[in-house]
Amino acid sequence: MPDRSQLTAEQLQNVLAGSRPGVWLIVALESGDPQVIAQSDTEATARAFASVRGGLVIRAVGAAGEARILLIEPDHLHGNWLAVLLRQAIERCDVLQYPTVVQALASLRTDEHPRIDLVIVSYALPFMHVSEALERLRAMECLRHTPFVVTVASEGEAQQVKGAAAFLFRPVDEVQIGRVLGLVRAD
Repeated sequence: MPDRSQLTAEQLQNVLAGSRPGVWLIVALESGDPQVIAQSDTEATARAFASVRGGLVIRAVGAAGEARILLIEPDHLHGNWLAVLLRQAIERCDVLQYPTVVQALASLRTDEHPRIDLVIVSYALPFMHVSEALERLRAMECLRHTPFVVTVASEGEAQQVKGAAAFLFRPVDEVQIGRVLGLVRAD
């Protein structure tokens, strides 16, 4: 079965372009070029189809969709700003906001059904480098295939990060948020 990490952010955005919010897409990676091979209104049908044909299941999220986003940002004001932008972009958006990775991990460990669609992590974390933070987070089963986005202040910071699917450059705005929402996972 294909893995979401095989898609670039641009490929994922192209696949999702024009999709109805809330629909489940089955994507095949034929000759490296992702193609939508089927659509379904239910996750069960999409997964059944993908298990037979082989494909990646992605849910198109938009204004009528829903998402659960883990936000790790030590700067309280910046974290609140990001949460506002996310909630404006996705009508039903649950933003789980924490100032440290340790607090986020502790919360996820106690959550009975930790479904996270996207993780946004600040480059400026206290106590550990962001690449180590991404490794620790990705070690959790519920985050293994979740895309990670890192907020950075410069291209130099972005070049030092390993394991991010995309970057948000400070000051983050609505346009940047819109670009990364194509990464929202649904499986």
